[in-house]
Amino acid sequence: MRVLRRPGRNGRVIGMTSLTAKSARTTWKLRTKKLIVAWLLGPVTLAAAESAPKPVLNEFPLAAWGQTPLNDADLKARHEAHFNIVQVPAADADAIRRAGASGFRVMLLRPEEAGGPPSDWATYARTFENVAGWALGDAVTEAQTPQVAGWISGLRAADPSRIPMATLPPSAEGNWGKTLGELLRAGLPAIAVQRSDWRADGTDDNSGFCTDIEAVRRISAKVGVPLWGMIHVVRSGPYRWASSSDLRFQAYGYLAAGARGLCYGTQWPSLRDLATAPPDEGEETPDEAQLAYRIGYEMEAIGGINKEVLTLAPALLPLKSTGLYFVGGGFAGLPKLDGSGQLIASVTAEAALVGMLADAEGHAWAVLVNARHAKQKSAQGLKSTLRVVVDSRVSRVTEVDRVTAYAKEIPLEAKSFYITIPGGTGSLLRLETAEPRKGS
Repeated sequence: MRVLRRPGRNGRVIGMTSLTAKSARTTWKLRTKKLIVAWLLGPVTLAAAESAPKPVLNEFPLAAWGQTPLNDADLKARHEAHFNIVQVPAADADAIRRAGASGFRVMLLRPEEAGGPPSDWATYARTFENVAGWALGDAVTEAQTPQVAGWISGLRAADPSRIPMATLPPSAEGNWGKTLGELLRAGLPAIAVQRSDWRADGTDDNSGFCTDIEAVRRISAKVGVPLWGMIHVVRSGPYRWASSSDLRFQAYGYLAAGARGLCYGTQWPSLRDLATAPPDEGEETPDEAQLAYRIGYEMEAIGGINKEVLTLAPALLPLKSTGLYFVGGGFAGLPKLDGSGQLIASVTAEAALVGMLADAEGHAWAVLVNARHAKQKSAQGLKSTLRVVVDSRVSRVTEVDRVTAYAKEIPLEAKSFYITIPGGTGSLLRLETAEPRKGS
């Protein structure tokens, strides 16, 4: 275990390695989310979530979500992108072992196809050293909920050390609150929502994305079940290939909300899939070489993000979310940063997210995200300089470098500072005060 420091006299210990919507519709959405959150945070759900033992992974989960052929080239590409979890069909014992030999833990897909009760699935999983858990369903519908909840309950009883994972659809679909409530009562060990908000025509539903993040962030913080972020990557139907700024906005937006795992939708499309999709403005249907190039681009961009997340993980993992705020337009699903009691009083930016977090001693931290992202726009192309004003209680601001993990003190002038951040990217800040204040 090594301590990470910044060289020289300023070195400090960081950690240890081991919209566009109409106002009436927006108001309805916000009221709906408040009702969902209020219902879910009742005593039954809270008691069930707190009573279940929590599976523990030894590192920040970075999952390639979606089954793809796991030949040597695929495993090498995922290794280079710094993934540590891949999905493998439960029946493919050879693929499970090959993934393990390449250093990956696996989530077992479709364990129900083997038949038998969940206790049998747990016994099978224990025959391998690298099984992290089971992928039991994505965007689980209300009709599927009783069956999936039964699987989760059975697996948690048989093997509480592994993760039975199921993801939710967007909250506008089905009886979302009821589904999440039942899954939590069954012992769901992580909360994740499947959303695709980045359209091929260049439009985005940032408000819908942030509305769902805020709902699950509040639920996660209340019941003590971690939030995992589900990141849209692939061209599918009306949705575009994610640009590097799109990818970063999703990843760092989730980190600002306190996410403790990231899953990337890497179910790569076939040429036939792309040929039958609606036209993507400004792009032609690719041939095989162009598709391979595009997949390579996405994996390289994901690898850059994952490397940064793993660098920041020792500092991030002990932190708990205390609030998530927006600055600028297009983020109606979040409360606006207004300086009322927060240690970050204001941010001057075209678009930004401010995630407030706290460590066990009550020291305040923040993830400040440059929320500019767009179709076919790189993170560097949307780089912005943000002006940040801190509360009078703040005496020192320290940034944890996302590449080196070194701490760098940011000079304050009249309780303000400037910081330049690539598009979609976040900066992890520690806000020091004379007295720790929980929830600040």
